[in-house]
Amino acid sequence: MSISKDSILQATNKGLEVFKYFLGNRFAVVGKSFKSPFYQDSKASCYVYLDKSSGIYKFKDFGNGEFSGDCFYLVAKLSGLSCDNADDFPKILNTIDYKLNLCLSEQKPATAFRQKMQQPEQKQQAVGSAIVYAPAAKQVVTTQEQISLELAKKELAQIKEPILLRAFSLPELKYWASYGIRQEVLQRLGVMHHLVK
Repeated sequence: MSISKDSILQATNKGLEVFKYFLGNRFAVVGKSFKSPFYQDSKASCYVYLDKSSGIYKFKDFGNGEFSGDCFYLVAKLSGLSCDNADDFPKILNTIDYKLNLCLSEQKPATAFRQKMQQPEQKQQAVGSAIVYAPAAKQVVTTQEQISLELAKKELAQIKEPILLRAFSLPELKYWASYGIRQEVLQRLGVMHHLVK
């Protein structure tokens, strides 16, 4: 999948996940007001809503109408870029792709490793409440995937024992929640909790 406006909207629930990430604790729920990230807002006057005409989530600032737009506009403003500038828009797309770890552009070795670890054809065994992942059998891959896979194999070769994973405990989930990170975000981003012997 290549990086484009449509691919980002598709990967981020019509832009909602972009707002959640970049607004952090300011933004709690669609339709609930919050203070502006662009200026000292004395009263919560900003909203994220689903625009029925375009079918995507948008940001509206009733305190200053200049600060309203879609998720790309928000990231552009926060990054000092402009959606109207042809040179800036690819930077905006790449910023969203990188920060949300969407993996729509060229894959990084760690991302390729995580994707290979999550593929269904891998051998999985339940050990108590943990899951053991073992490397998959040989597969036909492209040259770029081959390079990423080789780097991932080197990382995996350093681990002598199988990787044991377990579910996050309630105190761990509360820790992540204190930073505005929910369990579904951890799962979507492939954050794994390793058991250490």
